[in-house]
Amino acid sequence: MRTSTITTRLGAFSVVAGIAVLLSGCTASANLTVAAEDVATVGAKALSTQWDTVATMDCGDGSVDSVEGTEVECTAFNPKSGLDYPATVTLKTIDGGKYTVSVVTGSPLTPDTDADEPVTGADAPTVTGAALAGIAAPALGEKLGYEPAIDCGTEPIPIYLDARITCVATTDDGVRHAANVVVTSLTATDYSIDVAIMEAPLQ
Repeated sequence: MRTSTITTRLGAFSVVAGIAVLLSGCTASANLTVAAEDVATVGAKALSTQWDTVATMDCGDGSVDSVEGTEVECTAFNPKSGLDYPATVTLKTIDGGKYTVSVVTGSPLTPDTDADEPVTGADAPTVTGAALAGIAAPALGEKLGYEPAIDCGTEPIPIYLDARITCVATTDDGVRHAANVVVTSLTATDYSIDVAIMEAPLQ
């Protein structure tokens, strides 16, 4: 798990009441709140620094108590890997109009499975065909001297160690070839691939 901290300002607070009556000897209190969308924005900034990319985060709608220790369950997306990660955002220091958060991300590699079990297609996280093509093209570009057009389809693609995916590469002469992609390493935030283009053109 990874943790990052970032500081931001609370948004404006608003209180709406029909009639307010002050009774001697009676008191009432309520926590200030911050919008869940604002928490997501702050959490995404923290992960962007950690992941060295522009992360996005979804913490749902509504608001959360602006109280130290409040935890918000969110989903973070890492565009480098094309994967979603469970993320717990915890409000830390509350000081006047400022607060800090810590973000802890979990691994998407073993959902509902034992940590020692290998992840297979049924349990693995998925990426879009466009995301896979986006890293396959530069990999082939290093070998060919230019980046061919890559098509890995439109269906979600399971990503796990040694996964083998067949895409289609169109070379600069307009000829289509099979491009075999193999996942060679996988972490909580990234994956690596090898790509080989077949010499024989597709019929």
